[in-house]
Amino acid sequence: MFIASYQPKYKEQFKDLVSKVLNEFGFSVEPQLDSDLDNPETAYMQPGGAIFLLEHEGKIFGCCAIKPLNSKSAEIKRLYLDKAVRRRGYGKQLLDTAIEYCQQMSYTRLVLDSHIRFSQATRFYKRNGFSPMKQEEDVIIFERILY
Repeated sequence: MFIASYQPKYKEQFKDLVSKVLNEFGFSVEPQLDSDLDNPETAYMQPGGAIFLLEHEGKIFGCCAIKPLNSKSAEIKRLYLDKAVRRRGYGKQLLDTAIEYCQQMSYTRLVLDSHIRFSQATRFYKRNGFSPMKQEEDVIIFERILY
């Protein structure tokens, strides 16, 4: 397993992985909310954005996207792992890669959101320096200040 940068050839696998994990937790892909899955290049690959993938032998097992918010802030999006590779440190590798990229881009603030159904993710974000800022219905908004 290794971390790879997104390439258009991974578009369907990226969408399939996100859909699979959402379904596992009782969600479905909604065209209005999840339009980024149909065109990840437009959603994340603009200047300052990125998608990192956990790859093994051409198959994608994890993903993490970065969406610029402004010149100093970015949002971590779509941090998902296939169930088969969870709890092995790959999520931390993806997140660390994303954070390192954000530091190289001179971002000083990261935000992300997570539905309360993703309770393991909530604990994971807290362990990795993200602080809950607020909760909007069933979604927790996290923040991490980078120095």
